[in-house]
Amino acid sequence: MADSDLHIADEVLNEGHGLEGVDTIGKKGEEEEHPWPYLKSMFRYNGRVGRENKSIKFICCLCSPLVREISAFISSPSNLRKHVQRQHPHHLKRYTELTSLKKRQKRARESEPCTSSNPPAKQLRVYECKTNTVSQKKVDRLILNFITEGLQPFSIVGLSAFKELVTSLSPGKTVMCRETVKNRLKICATDMKHHLCENFESVMTVATTTDCWSARGKSYIGVTAHWINANDMKRISAALACQRRKGSHTFDVLASALENIHNDYGIGNKICKTTTDNGSNFIKAFSLFGTDNVTNTNEMEVNNEDDEDEVSDESDDVMYHNITKHLDENSEHEDYDLPSH
Repeated sequence: MADSDLHIADEVLNEGHGLEGVDTIGKKGEEEEHPWPYLKSMFRYNGRVGRENKSIKFICCLCSPLVREISAFISSPSNLRKHVQRQHPHHLKRYTELTSLKKRQKRARESEPCTSSNPPAKQLRVYECKTNTVSQKKVDRLILNFITEGLQPFSIVGLSAFKELVTSLSPGKTVMCRETVKNRLKICATDMKHHLCENFESVMTVATTTDCWSARGKSYIGVTAHWINANDMKRISAALACQRRKGSHTFDVLASALENIHNDYGIGNKICKTTTDNGSNFIKAFSLFGTDNVTNTNEMEVNNEDDEDEVSDESDDVMYHNITKHLDENSEHEDYDLPSH
């Protein structure tokens, strides 16, 4: 070794920059937290520099006994890697293993399920902090749906318990009165009827069902319609009527009610069949006024005309009188137009 090299080494030792100097600086840095603890074996933390403390000073342990200080940004240890790559290339593999191990450990922690009884706190976003407010219009619509789908009486809106239920679930909202419910349901029924009439305009054939019943001394008649959607070939059903009928369910009363309902929706000439129970009133109504009866009557008239042509006029003294007109005038019942049964 040359004398100049020995002289430089003595000066370094005399100035206290040997191993003792590295330990002293390292102990000073250990008082603060190392930003990358997995690199402690290669670099010792030596404080922060800069006005905003965005840079960090490290002492390279691989450069010992020399004290070599390296600066790195707090966001990335890339400067430390460059130092190892340039000055200690044989330690680069170890540096890479340390950083890779840190990444694996981080991914493992993120994938581990939370075993604590209290889950980690999550900061709410702005849109998650919005309260779910319900408008008065929606409250009214939900009340109408509840009454119609549940077949509830209109008087339910006047019950104090029902009002308390609505106002408790939606503070600040009110419950409409009974008259308002009736008026709004009439509007809804009119809109629904108009919508059905528009759908029936594009339908070629409709099948209907009807029934009549009595409840608490009051008589009712109900009619439903069924047809096939030409676009997707799916069956569609709709309730056409549920009406109160005064008096007995005689065949002529049922025939009149059915004809009026069919005409209201414009489907009188589109109904292929009507299904009912085997009640005598329905059977008589369709026997007298149904399409099948009209067809049979026409056939009988044609057959009678043929028979009359074949009968020879044996006596000119016999006088014939057509009494059909007189019988029709004395008929007690009107003529109704009903579909096939």
